[in-house]
Amino acid sequence: MVNKNLHLTVKDMSMLSNIVNLDGRNNNCIATLESTNCQIVTNNSNWINTVGKKKNNKIHTNSKTKLIILHQNIRGLHRKKDEFLYFLTETNPQIICITEHHQSLEEINVNNFGEYTLRAQYCRSLFKNGGVAILTHNNLSFEEVELKNYCREKDLEICAIKVKLSTILLILCVYRSPTGSFSYFLTQMEKLLSKLYKPSQNIIICGDLNINFLDTHSNASELESLFHSFYLKGIADFTTRITNNSQTLIDNIFLDNKNFQVQVTPVINGMSDHDGQLAILTEVICPYVRLPPISKRVIDDLSIQRFLNLLS
Repeated sequence: MVNKNLHLTVKDMSMLSNIVNLDGRNNNCIATLESTNCQIVTNNSNWINTVGKKKNNKIHTNSKTKLIILHQNIRGLHRKKDEFLYFLTETNPQIICITEHHQSLEEINVNNFGEYTLRAQYCRSLFKNGGVAILTHNNLSFEEVELKNYCREKDLEICAIKVKLSTILLILCVYRSPTGSFSYFLTQMEKLLSKLYKPSQNIIICGDLNINFLDTHSNASELESLFHSFYLKGIADFTTRITNNSQTLIDNIFLDNKNFQVQVTPVINGMSDHDGQLAILTEVICPYVRLPPISKRVIDDLSIQRFLNLLS
C-alpha cells in the first residue's frame, strides 16, 4: 500500500472533514479531526476514538487505592501520544515516567495528556532524540525537584518530582544513551543521590540506563553497588528489550524493597522496541484514579473495503 492523503466525512459520528494518513510501511493510520471535541488516532491497526465531553474523569476523593508507577521508553512521543493515552486506561497508573520522548522543550510543553499533566522534563538542545519526562494524574499533588545542573546530554538526562502520599516519595526518571559516558553518569548519580537521600523520604528511580543488568561483567555491578549504598535495588527481573541478536534488561525501576510491598510486571504494548515496567506499591495509599472510557474498533480487511467503498 502506498501512502495516501484522503479527505472524507464520517457521518455516523457527526464529525467534520478529516485528514487521514495511511502508512503502509508500519500499518499506522492517523486521523486528525477539525472538531475540537473529536479525536481519532490509531496505531497497530486499532482505532481509538474519543467523542464529546469528558465523563467520569475525576478522582474519587473518598476512595483510596495502591500506587501504580509506569516506566516506558517510548522512542519518540510524536504520533504515539494518543495510543499511549488509550493504553493508560487499561493500567490506570498515577505516575508515568517516559524516557526518549524525542521532543524539544517547546514541543513537549504543548502536549495535551488528557487526565495527566506534565510535571517535570528534560529535553535536549544540542543533539536529537533522548529526553525524559514525568506525568502524574491531574489531581495528584507534587513538587518539582530541580536537577538540571546534573544533566549532560547523552551522559545523564534526569528529572524528578516529590509526591506526598501516605509516605514521601522522590520519583526520578533517568536516561543514559548507549554512547554516553558511564564514568560521568556514575559520578553525577552519586552526587545527586547523596544530596537527595533522607531517611524520611523514599527514592524511586525509573529509567533506561542502557546497562544490561543480566550481564554481571558489564557496568551493572558497579552501578548496583552505588545504588545499594542508598538502599536501592532493581525490581525488574525480566528482559525489557528483545532484538534479533540480543535479550537485555536495560530498563528498570529501583527502590528500597524493604520499605515497600511491590509487584512488578512487564508491559508489552508495542509502543517501541522496549517493554515497559509497571510497579504496584500495595502499601502506598493514594487517591483512586478512574480514566474516562475510550471506545475502539479493529480495522480488518472487511472494514477497510467498506471504508474504500464509501469513498468511491
